[in-house]
Amino acid sequence: MANDVSTELIEENKIFVKTFIVDIDGDYYPLSFINEDDNPAGFDVESILWIADEIGFEVVFKPIAWDQIIAALLVGDVNMIDSV
Repeated sequence: MANDVSTELIEENKIFVKTFIVDIDGDYYPLSFINEDDNPAGFDVESILWIADEIGFEVVFKPIAWDQIIAALLVGDVNMIDSV
């Protein structure tokens, strides 16, 4: 749940590192899907991982059926939706 999001202050850089729970449609190949190793994959996944690396935050992907994705955001189960 989004309430479990962890935040840590890195003293030497004064940077907050936050883990965001990100909704993806796990069955929307090639944009977002679960690969043969049961890991999130696809363009949407790679793009948010690149952004996270550039800005300095962690990502936990939460595959959800597309018709439930907005509701999950509105009730706070996730922090953002990743979709083009």
